[in-house]
Amino acid sequence: MVLFSMDFHNNRKNSRFLNIIQSSDLKSFEGIKLELLYVHDDSDRKKGLASYYFCKLREYAIQVGAKQIRVKAIADDKKFKKGSKFNALNQKELENFYIKKDTPEMVIKIYCNYNNSQR
Repeated sequence: MVLFSMDFHNNRKNSRFLNIIQSSDLKSFEGIKLELLYVHDDSDRKKGLASYYFCKLREYAIQVGAKQIRVKAIADDKKFKKGSKFNALNQKELENFYIKKDTPEMVIKIYCNYNNSQR
């Protein structure tokens, strides 16, 4: 049974990952880019799993010297179409979830649409 999925990229300038990536958007960004954090079973949502693993990601970002975490926060992303919406956060709740995670040690930037507009 899969509890959650997380997809992130370390886009620091000295990361070997950048030698593979061709996207100029990623090359100009220095930090961690969180593409996906998803709790699969609706009965496991709102129990702190996503918060726990996001905090682990924030610890990792600080450890590797990232300047910020850039979060893709799209509640109705096509990646979630097959999943249950029960106990899922709506767009405003999702944005607030990440806004609350912003700390002086690690800035959290949110982009909420496919055009990468940031908040």
